[in-house]
Amino acid sequence: MNRRASDTKALQPLHVALTDALQQAGLDNVVTLVALQRNWTAIAGSQLAMVSHPVRFRWGELLISVSDAIWLQQMTFYQAQLRRNIRSVVGNVKVLNLRFVLAYASDQPSRPRTSPEGPTQQPALLTADEERRVREGTACIADAELREAARRAWRQDLLAKR
Repeated sequence: MNRRASDTKALQPLHVALTDALQQAGLDNVVTLVALQRNWTAIAGSQLAMVSHPVRFRWGELLISVSDAIWLQQMTFYQAQLRRNIRSVVGNVKVLNLRFVLAYASDQPSRPRTSPEGPTQQPALLTADEERRVREGTACIADAELREAARRAWRQDLLAKR
């Protein structure tokens, strides 16, 4: 039996299905944040991307965590360039304001940790706050299978950032 390209039951890549589900749930800000995070090196450049990363996008404001106070001050001088780069790399995203905050240890992108005692060990569990954010952030996804897939992906992403 031939399937037409317009068949609504055709398989889609997971990222397309998740993006559609998040947008249908009114979570466009999550989709935008993920796009900004994935393209941050292209947006900020390799030097700035090493000391900063987007952590939240809400109501047109992009919150950017910066590793130390000196870079925090420097980032303010790059606001116009960052906005231009966001438009050229990600598209027509409505970023009304960039806000820079000094990173806490939990905000820092993970780097492999080495210790004199042995090889790098990565924690296997999320904190209670992280788990709560994952559950609350995906609670509106009606399809149970899709909701669990989104939760697994989110958890894996959080653990990978440690």
